[in-house]
Amino acid sequence: MNGRVRYNNYHKHTHVSNIFSPDCNVKAEDYCKRAVELGHTAYFTTEHGSFGDIFEAKTLCDKYGLKCISGIEGYIVPDNKQKDRSNYHIVIIPKTNTARRKMNYLSSMANIEGYFYKPRFSTQDLLSLDKDDVYITTACMAGILRDNTSIQDIFLPLFNHFKDNLFLEVQNHNNDLQKEINQKAIAFAEEFGLRLIAANDSHYIDESGKQERIELLKGKDINYGDEDDFMLDYPDYDTLFKRFQAQGVLTDEQIKSAIESTLVFDSCEEIDLDHSIKMPTIYPDLSLPERIEVLKKEINQRFANIKK
Repeated sequence: MNGRVRYNNYHKHTHVSNIFSPDCNVKAEDYCKRAVELGHTAYFTTEHGSFGDIFEAKTLCDKYGLKCISGIEGYIVPDNKQKDRSNYHIVIIPKTNTARRKMNYLSSMANIEGYFYKPRFSTQDLLSLDKDDVYITTACMAGILRDNTSIQDIFLPLFNHFKDNLFLEVQNHNNDLQKEINQKAIAFAEEFGLRLIAANDSHYIDESGKQERIELLKGKDINYGDEDDFMLDYPDYDTLFKRFQAQGVLTDEQIKSAIESTLVFDSCEEIDLDHSIKMPTIYPDLSLPERIEVLKKEINQRFANIKK
């Protein structure tokens, strides 16, 4: 092993995750620079409850020579029409731009129809997707391996639909609950023939960012309990491997396999954006200069009213 061995850091967050969970002040460009430093080839837009700012992400990826891949750490409940605050976490990585657009629609509906403290998918929302169109992981300790309800009503239906495009996420925090989740993941990997996948849940780049995040949380009067002791940085391969070893749950072979599983995302299409502006008009019979004149008159009239 060496620090230049590549993996995909698909589960990460920046300051734009802070709409719902203000727990990060790192910019997308910081991640891009770190990816280049480690010899990584992709940047993921994955944020809490959204796909993040994909326009900024694509611009930065073009600047740094990285592949821009969309992702979301969403919230899911069995039925998002119910007042259910369980809001299990789930990571979804669309394979194609077609799948990304479908997920954009589902994400919008999670905010419009499924919102209850968080924008929530329902199990049926994800089952409406083509089984070959997306990769899904069970996410963090708050994910869909959390309890019997999430396992029975979310994990198992998703497994029956997506099969081996569903991954069992393991993280390396030396914490009893994380160890329990990892043990569940190992058991389900053996029972269902699914692959483990390693994630950092990055909220900062290095050790200095850890203290900055703690100060941010204190300023927001937020306390995530044991999470202050987690290392939520963006480590190199060797460091990631050694942390799993220190945790003592996975074997060396399982660690190696889980980290290598992240390379499955290499097959995802890069985000393809249409930058043309499409603006509907209520004046279809007017030319563009004529429409601009109408707009100027409207603005002047409204400003005149404001001055009054």
